[in-house]
Formats: sequence, structure tokens, C-alpha cells
Amino acid sequence: MPTANLAGALAGVAHPWVARAEEFCWTRIDALTESHPYEIRGALSFLERAEDRTRAATAAARLGELVRSSRLVRLTTDTGEAPQGYTAAELPYPHEYAPTPDCLAASWFTTAEMADSLDALLSERTEGGWFPRWLIWTPAVKHEWAGPVTIEALTTLRAHGREL
Repeated sequence: MPTANLAGALAGVAHPWVARAEEFCWTRIDALTESHPYEIRGALSFLERAEDRTRAATAAARLGELVRSSRLVRLTTDTGEAPQGYTAAELPYPHEYAPTPDCLAASWFTTAEMADSLDALLSERTEGGWFPRWLIWTPAVKHEWAGPVTIEALTTLRAHGREL
């Protein structure tokens, strides 16, 4: 996860570490047969900026199939149980995989699924913005992460044409 996020952020930088990190990411992403949401989102961070767009699109499509078949997404229409080790509230919504309509993961979801996802995002807004949905092990975490979570929510809504 950290390597994919860093390699994505450093895409285009000519440095030996970046080249090794990119190769590592391709090898790891190509080998994935099971995963978890954080790893998938890290892989997407890398794939969105990868130079080989055809290879990135192919890898992203395969990851989308993995996300759907493993039920690693929170759909408002899903009435089944969450995968083992997760609660429904912990799973990412479609907009968390596809924060923009032109990103690689956008094709993983129907128009209706994305609209429901964005509606859910809007419904989670409080007077102070948005708070993290993950486990809050100390009150400081809630407030510490409120700013970044709110910025991410507003950026996603704007990208999808859902400005407040």
C-alpha cells in the first residue's frame, strides 16, 4: 500500500527508487487474487498515474472484478452480509474507489450505483463537514481526520457534478 501510493505520487520522477517501486507495484498488482479495500485503493493510486495506460486499464478492470466478486464495496442495494472480517460500515462506497467520473475505477459501477453512493456521501454530512467512518479509538482521531475527510468529500462531489 505505501509503495503504490508513493510510486503513484512520484510517477514521472526519474529516480532509481521510483523505477524499482513501479516494477514492484506491477508485479504485486498482477499477482493479486485476493485483497482488501486499502490495498485496492493504493493500487488505484498507482494505476491512475502509471505511464502504460493500456496495462493500467487492464489491471484496473481485473481489480474491479475482484472488488465486485469479493463484495469489497458498500452498495446501498446490497442486502447480504459483509465479507468476513468487515462490517458493512467499514467497506468503501463506490465513490471512494472512483472519486472522479473519468478515473479507472469509474467503470466498475453503474450510473445508479454511483448516484446512490454520492447520495450516501451527502447524507453523512454534518454541520462541521464529514467525519471518518473508520474505528475511532480516541476522540482526537475524529477531529484530527475531519478536515482531510471533508476535503476529500467536497472534491469528490465537485468532480461528479454534485456541488453543494
